[in-house]
Amino acid sequence: MIELSLEFVWLLFSGGLLLLVTSIGLSSLGQQGRDVAAGCDIPMRHLLGALASALLVSWAVEGRLPLALHLVAQALAAIAYLRAVGGRVGWFLPGVFRKRWSWAIKVWIASLPGLFGLIRINGFLFKHVFEGKAGNPLAEQFSQLPAFEMLWLVPMIVLVMPVLEEAIFRGYLFRMMIASKPQTETKRRFSTLGALLGSSVVFALAHDPGMWIVAFYLGVMLAWLDWRGGDLRLCMLVHGIHNAAFLAMA
Repeated sequence: MIELSLEFVWLLFSGGLLLLVTSIGLSSLGQQGRDVAAGCDIPMRHLLGALASALLVSWAVEGRLPLALHLVAQALAAIAYLRAVGGRVGWFLPGVFRKRWSWAIKVWIASLPGLFGLIRINGFLFKHVFEGKAGNPLAEQFSQLPAFEMLWLVPMIVLVMPVLEEAIFRGYLFRMMIASKPQTETKRRFSTLGALLGSSVVFALAHDPGMWIVAFYLGVMLAWLDWRGGDLRLCMLVHGIHNAAFLAMA
């Protein structure tokens, strides 16, 4: 018991140092960005409608589709609902992606020390405290699949799912949270910090419990990237690179 306690304290200490390294890197990179993410003025109540749409589709396809396609169907249902009630959102800024894609990759690289620290803490907690299994079940399934099934699953995880998840969690949710309140021009629904944390909590809860901590961290980083970069394609790019890197290590 004492050895486990000491190990956990060491993980917290080393993880804290790694998070400090990440915060210093992001602080420097943040000065190169600016608060340009456009708010989304769709009423917050429509989030419940999007959730209901996703759950309805989930019930309809339960047991009929592989996990990856099941998740895609849920995401498409939520996006279709939000698109129907809110129309287009200013996700893309002309010329921004071309100028800032390399900056976005630097942000992801700067976030890696903190990510690895949290992965170690997450693994310890699920091994010794929660008695569950940490990690992404989709990645675990991938490592056991025959080669011909990987051919369609790789683009699904690296291209399709990052685009859909960024559309929902950063394009709609985060930007809905930082949007100005109705009939005001300056007062936001949530502070920037509240929107970063709140949207990331929802993003984490949408994943398997074994990766809640890591998904929350990734959500904060991607929301920060959207806030400082302003073009949702930057988030889609980084999310795809992240999924590809960790899929390669599965």
